[in-house]
Amino acid sequence: AVLLLGLMGDLHLIRDHLALRRGRGKQHDYGVGLANLVLNLPRPLDADGEMFVHEHLAAAQQVAAKATRDALFLSNLPVTVLPIASGLTAGFSLLGVLAFSRGMARSSPPVMMRWTLAANAILLAAEWSLALAAPRLAAVAVYLHTGVFGATLISGFWSLVNERFDPHTARQVVGRIGTGA
Repeated sequence: AVLLLGLMGDLHLIRDHLALRRGRGKQHDYGVGLANLVLNLPRPLDADGEMFVHEHLAAAQQVAAKATRDALFLSNLPVTVLPIASGLTAGFSLLGVLAFSRGMARSSPPVMMRWTLAANAILLAAEWSLALAAPRLAAVAVYLHTGVFGATLISGFWSLVNERFDPHTARQVVGRIGTGA
């Protein structure tokens, strides 16, 4: 369920980014439609309401992914391997953050998030398939993936919020968006 939630959210955000790139979306269309699809609302949410829902979904996916990561890892590998996995994850996370920040400097947050979400979605699908065939290897892959992508995706989301709202509007809406963070 965690993998499907993450994959669904990633694919909807990628779709909206591509629509924006082709000129078919509005500036705030970083994920317009997903909240209305999930919540089945009678009227569409405004931009800050949409961001609010996306932030909560991202935070929920991160918490659920960490719980899944720990359960998968500890059910397939001995606890003595955990410190090694944590150290490797920290190293890979550092490399991922450096690559992500370099990419953000070279392009815009929507472009970088498009690529990061696409990579995240592909890895989620691959890990799901791998968990069926080789659960021990999948446990290591999910552990590394969650460590590298978790905080990076949340940080990228806030970069999108920063790009979306002018400073005056941001002061009014960022508190509402982040209440669940």
